[in-house]
Amino acid sequence: GRSYVLRYEVSFEGACRKVRFATQFKTKTGVELGGRATHRLAEDMPDFQPGDRISVSFEFTCVLAPGTYFANTGVNGLVNGERESLHRILDALMFQVLPDPDDSLVGMVDLGIIPSIDFHPAPAPGTPS
Repeated sequence: GRSYVLRYEVSFEGACRKVRFATQFKTKTGVELGGRATHRLAEDMPDFQPGDRISVSFEFTCVLAPGTYFANTGVNGLVNGERESLHRILDALMFQVLPDPDDSLVGMVDLGIIPSIDFHPAPAPGTPS
């Protein structure tokens, strides 16, 4: 449950319109677990000129089960009015989540589920219920 930051730098070699940056986390078998872009598609996104440099950061709380994971990074923008990938790096980051002494986790992601049990013992034989 610790917080981490995935950070990358982008240098623009040409003019780019309506740019957004993204990252996506996946398992070592390629199952996409989740990710985030810097802007919603309906939001106004920035334009960049040649020579512009950007530092992009994605802070996240690691709630993954023990195992090996990968993160992709990418930049997309409008090209001839269509949203296209401008650059991406597949498996830009590989990291491992170490085993946790709490072995009650089921699945790949800790959703913060808090279990509880209410015990109602059966009445002893011969006592009214």
